[in-house]
Amino acid sequence: MDRACPRCGAEEETCNHLLFECPPSVQAWDLADMPHSPGIFPSDSIYSNLNHVL
Repeated sequence: MDRACPRCGAEEETCNHLLFECPPSVQAWDLADMPHSPGIFPSDSIYSNLNHVL
């Protein structure tokens, strides 16, 4: 089974990558109407990143 990200070609597509690290996701977060700064999701933990959003 190919685990590479079909959008950006990253070696392994994880849930955290899909939602917070993949370039199309980063672009979507940049367009979101919420205050943020570059590198808003520095953690490799999806739980930490979701907690940050909520």
